[in-house]
Amino acid sequence: MERISITVEPELRAALDAWMARTGQRNRSEALRDLVRARLDGERLDAPGAEAVATLVFTHATDDHALAERLHLLLHARAGRTLAALHVHVDGDACLQMLALRGPAADLRAFADFLLGQPGVRGGHLHLIPVGPPR
Repeated sequence: MERISITVEPELRAALDAWMARTGQRNRSEALRDLVRARLDGERLDAPGAEAVATLVFTHATDDHALAERLHLLLHARAGRTLAALHVHVDGDACLQMLALRGPAADLRAFADFLLGQPGVRGGHLHLIPVGPPR
């Protein structure tokens, strides 16, 4: 590792220290490395053709059989991009679906937007992680 030095205003240092306390970070160097990595990963995911792995987690109504059929067909149509799927019965009214996906980040975002916009899907979130070494 190489040592660098930065200068920040007291309010930013205080905010960093508060964030570290909330997240369990143990030292400023590692905290700053994590923040820089997160920012650079975001930029990598926005690059044309960027490859990513992702989790797509969403909830939907248990008794919506039309939605269940649409989801089944959507996942089979994307068999090469869907690495794994987990279906959990949360209660008598709701199911939780968790998908592991891989492919171009733009395609994964478009798929998530389409799926989360389906009637009967109550809410969800896509989390993307770039694949490959940083550029």
